[in-house]
Amino acid sequence: MQMENVFKFIASASVPIALAIAGSSHVAFAEDSGYAPLGIHMGSFYLFPKVEIGVGYDDNVYRLPDENAQATGSFASGPTSDTAVTGKASITANSDWNRHALNGLASVDLGKYSEQSNEDFGNYAVGGSGRLDIKRGSYATAKIGFRHQNESRTSVDSREVDEFTDT
Repeated sequence: MQMENVFKFIASASVPIALAIAGSSHVAFAEDSGYAPLGIHMGSFYLFPKVEIGVGYDDNVYRLPDENAQATGSFASGPTSDTAVTGKASITANSDWNRHALNGLASVDLGKYSEQSNEDFGNYAVGGSGRLDIKRGSYATAKIGFRHQNESRTSVDSREVDEFTDT
């Protein structure tokens, strides 16, 4: 019988760092909705930083059925459980130009398990995009980016569970 493998969050907090002074002449994107981020105005750009911190519990870290738990190296009689601390940080920069546009993004996503350190992960991404206005109604765009991501054990591209068992 296969167990339902769900990462359970005990606590999670999201802290938007983007601050702006209400009534400022440089308030950006607030007219879309009352909850839109205001951003930090720096020169001709608006910055949107974001930080998220969480603590979670996973009752089956290796995503194995009960009978295959010893394949993890822990030789436990059941699935291996552990707690993890996760953190995400990102910053987006958008230009505030009348013509043309330039945007950038950098982000990091980290996770650290208290006992199963071989399951720790670190993902990151950087990228940018731009728009060159040629004439009214005509423009050229370009995008570039790089991303490093760990593959989840539950991914369809990951190895089969049978490859982790003893023969």
